[in-house]
Amino acid sequence: EDLAPDGSFTDEGAQALRGLVRSAALLLCVPILFGIGLPLARGVRVQGRLLTVDGLVVLGAGAAFGMSVWNTITGRGEVYFETVAMVLVLVGLARWLDVHTKERAWEHVRELARAVEVPATRLRDGREDSVAVQDLERGDRVLVRAGQTIPCDGVVVHGGALVDAADLTGESRPRRTQVGDLVLAGTRPVDGALQVVARAVGAERVREAVERTLASALQNGAQRVGMADALARWILPIALVLGVGSGIVHGLQNGLEHGLLVGLSVVLIACPCALSIATPLAFWTALGRAWEQGVLVRGGDVLERIANVSRIWFDKTGTLTGSEMELVSVEVFAGFEDVMTWAVSLEQGSAHPIARCLRDAHRGDVRPTENFQVLPGRGVRGVVDGTAFELRREDRDDGEQPTTPVVLVAGTDVLARFDLAVRPRPRTRELFAELRKSGFDLQVLTGDASGPARALEDQLAVDVRARLLPADKVTAIEDAGAEGTMFVGDGLNDGPALAVAGVGVAVRDGAPHTAARADVLLMVDDLEVLPELLTLARRTSSVARGNLVWACVWNAAGLALATTGHLPPIVAALAMVVSSAMVVGHTHLRLARPRTPSANVGATPQALGRWKTSTGTEL
Repeated sequence: EDLAPDGSFTDEGAQALRGLVRSAALLLCVPILFGIGLPLARGVRVQGRLLTVDGLVVLGAGAAFGMSVWNTITGRGEVYFETVAMVLVLVGLARWLDVHTKERAWEHVRELARAVEVPATRLRDGREDSVAVQDLERGDRVLVRAGQTIPCDGVVVHGGALVDAADLTGESRPRRTQVGDLVLAGTRPVDGALQVVARAVGAERVREAVERTLASALQNGAQRVGMADALARWILPIALVLGVGSGIVHGLQNGLEHGLLVGLSVVLIACPCALSIATPLAFWTALGRAWEQGVLVRGGDVLERIANVSRIWFDKTGTLTGSEMELVSVEVFAGFEDVMTWAVSLEQGSAHPIARCLRDAHRGDVRPTENFQVLPGRGVRGVVDGTAFELRREDRDDGEQPTTPVVLVAGTDVLARFDLAVRPRPRTRELFAELRKSGFDLQVLTGDASGPARALEDQLAVDVRARLLPADKVTAIEDAGAEGTMFVGDGLNDGPALAVAGVGVAVRDGAPHTAARADVLLMVDDLEVLPELLTLARRTSSVARGNLVWACVWNAAGLALATTGHLPPIVAALAMVVSSAMVVGHTHLRLARPRTPSANVGATPQALGRWKTSTGTEL
């Protein structure tokens, strides 16, 4: 009876069918309203501010839904159930994309961090064993050299030192620790070596330290991240004013319903979702990418500083010459026969390459050392067999010998001279050629004598400045301009230079005290990651800038269309999602995958597992 003679619907039939369709749309819209709209509304209530993008979306969608329900009941006007449903779905998708992207970036880095296991030095039967921290047991005796981090809670049974607990307790001054004192995991002897009997061990402490460092890096935003946040804060009030103003103007011209939709479109297209992830995502992705290459960068601001580096200066021993040295000759004076034993006994508390070289060359007994102390940039001192010794670099500069002379001194008497040779790391000359070709000013700062310095200068074709104390390195960096200088070092004496340089880079086998001062830690024993890091930093800065420009231009164009009434709410919501997806895709294509194969890809965690005890647990 609702059909006309020609088979078409009568007015009554059409109206009934329209009511049926509207009722079905209402039923389909309700789950979306409660599933997505209510969580958005709760978020607005928790924030305590209605005048936000989410607040206006909730108001607009709620008003459109209420108007549609009324029109469905009365059978007059238009309904906007499909608009409400699509807007809420797309807004929810945009929020999910934003949160999911951040979570994936963080979880990716966390998964990499979980693979890190830094070894400790356990003493058993007079032998040193490098063991994973989680394999330590109560009662184990652990050797902790100067600058290393204590891996467990325990009691000192041999040695004494000033122990720095600033990272753990906040104490500003190191505390003198002697036999019988309790020491805590995470603290660090500054000027001496300790033997500690473990009372409490924890396998997760190292991993937690890594994750804390990476968490801090993710939260430490770059300047462009702050710029994006500032832009987002400015866009919000502008969007609110434009949305309300456009809604009023179009409502007066074309009716309340049209004005409501125009205002909703303006608010949706101005939503700073893409802007909020445009720059942070670039830096987060780059941090994960650097970690995959075996490089721990302490924050997006560090990446930004790396992109502006124009000078790269290096320490010599342990950095350019690798972590190993070779004992070339031993010259003994005054008929002393125990010089090697005395020297190695002194060096058993040090993690310096010279100490490792002497320990490797000695196969005899090692005697207890009392009052051990590190002399940064010079050597070590201590008491062996009741005699006070110093093992230090020889004060000579004849410019002839390409070796590093180290002398054993008792009082004013020189008992022996040890000549040690160093060799540059493999492919260091090619590395310098590549960096120089890229326009970087290269220089080597070393405390070594002129002879070894000139030998290295000839081998690498680079300017080498010799006989520099730690303070001299700091002065050289400050005179050249710290902001544009990257300094790469490893030893305790490099700490001040790493701290003052615009970017401080600590090599893998360096002392943990040095690593604590550095902005970047090379977790693989390979300086060839430096060009990749520099390229990554510059590309990251470019991607962040491009994302920022893209998000701003996209929002501006969308605002122009929305305020003139040419952008329906569904299209505006879809454009918001597309903008965020484009930012994510652009960042992933430019940063998440290496442009060329790298020998370091896949090196983590295997490469990190090769960390020597000298790195301790300090990250």
